[in-house]
Amino acid sequence: MEGVIHQPGVFDDPKGGVLRAELSGRLKLYARFQNELMLFEGVLHTRQYCFTISSGIRAEPRFRFVSNLFHPKTIEASERHDGFGGTPGIKSLEDSWELRGHRSRIVEVNKEALGLFASLYDSPGTPAIEARVPVVHSREILSVLGKLAKVERRLGDLGDEYYSTVCFDETNHQKNGTIRRETRFPENASEWIVSGPHLYVGTPFYKNPNEGCSTHLDYTVIDHTTIPDDYLPRTNYVPACDPAEFVKRTPHWRGRPFTEWYRHANRRMVSLTGERTYVNCILPPEAAHIDLTYTITFSSYRDLVCFSGLGSSLIVDFYVKSTGKSDARGDLNSVLPLPNPSNLDPFIAARTLRLNCLTTHYADLWQECWDPAFACDSFTKDDARLGSWNHLTQNWHRHCAVRTPFERRQSLVELDALAALALNLTAVELCTIYRVQFPILHRNERETFYDQRGIIVFTSNRGLSGVGLTRKQWEEVKTTQPGDELPDYATDYVPPFTRCDREEDMTLAYEVFQERLKDKR
Repeated sequence: MEGVIHQPGVFDDPKGGVLRAELSGRLKLYARFQNELMLFEGVLHTRQYCFTISSGIRAEPRFRFVSNLFHPKTIEASERHDGFGGTPGIKSLEDSWELRGHRSRIVEVNKEALGLFASLYDSPGTPAIEARVPVVHSREILSVLGKLAKVERRLGDLGDEYYSTVCFDETNHQKNGTIRRETRFPENASEWIVSGPHLYVGTPFYKNPNEGCSTHLDYTVIDHTTIPDDYLPRTNYVPACDPAEFVKRTPHWRGRPFTEWYRHANRRMVSLTGERTYVNCILPPEAAHIDLTYTITFSSYRDLVCFSGLGSSLIVDFYVKSTGKSDARGDLNSVLPLPNPSNLDPFIAARTLRLNCLTTHYADLWQECWDPAFACDSFTKDDARLGSWNHLTQNWHRHCAVRTPFERRQSLVELDALAALALNLTAVELCTIYRVQFPILHRNERETFYDQRGIIVFTSNRGLSGVGLTRKQWEEVKTTQPGDELPDYATDYVPPFTRCDREEDMTLAYEVFQERLKDKR
């Protein structure tokens, strides 16, 4: 036997099938690490690496696989573990990298498992022994992947019914005079050239570049409760040529500029250890983007809304995490689920549209996708901060969108539950995915508090810098009750202040939607 420390590319590279076929029959252990504890000094903390042990070739591949490791002692602890208790996630409740072991962390990979991986992550017809090996945190997660492999339809199955592009290369299209760097508010959507920080999960207007924006951190979170109906954020790039030439240089699909359609958009660069990995939303017509955003145009707006809605769920996010990829382009998007039409469609569409249709730029999409069932729908949680749906109409108005952070969070939670139902996962599996695979989101949920209007009064979420009170201010007011006098800096908030339990809310939403589906039969 021999052990080797190396980069994980052999397990990820689409062109590495022949090498994997030779390696799989020899592998005894595949341990995948991340350098967060700086065990290798001078190497970036996000760098991933592997430790593999191989021996003589066997007739059938069979090896042990342990991923999301930060220290070798986790492997030893997992081998000694009795199998009782919940499987630790990536981070502990104290927000430190999880080093505890558990028997279920050791995943047995055989030819059947490799066949599952091939069906999920490789092109049709790929032999099992050539399959790419995704990041599988535990045996429970392997079971979930087994269900995801049975999805009937994926984006790639649409064939020529969709078109995808990176649009404008940030460097080359400045050099050739197509776009130029200029941070200002656009006159209209045709001058809005989207950058990655503009968007977040289910949110096309997430952050606004500050005047003179110089880095990806130089942005301010947008308050959706106060923006005007025709709002567009600042852009860091504007067209550098005349309008006709700009349209000519824009990617075309079916003889028309792709900007004539509403489009799915996602950040290309994915963070495997961030709050969310797959960050997507819907862009309005006319808006273009630079190449760190990836967009998909659909011939059917039903497919656009369904794909975007499921893409905003934890389940699809988890699936993206499991690939280990750091770039979400065509090859990754093509394998993401896009279920056939079902009774879930109105529920998914309503929440996806209410999250994305924030301004008049989405009025046509809202009207095109309108279903009278929207006005009969409701949130699955009984809370005064969650409004009624009976005011929704076919013609878009500003209250068609969910605007408070509390309502927007709840809409995403309900998309999580709907995605689980659409993909035949249980509520327990949904909660396991959340608990195990989303440590930063778990921490942010525990440390985000809302007032009685649904506004965030305090959060430790680093992505929401500047939102709510400072920690010192929060410590002074967090126990405030109705009728208590608040200091001047907190008079805009209505106590008492509460936080949410995502597992509880997802489970409730799952059960409510199950009952509503029964009513549809």
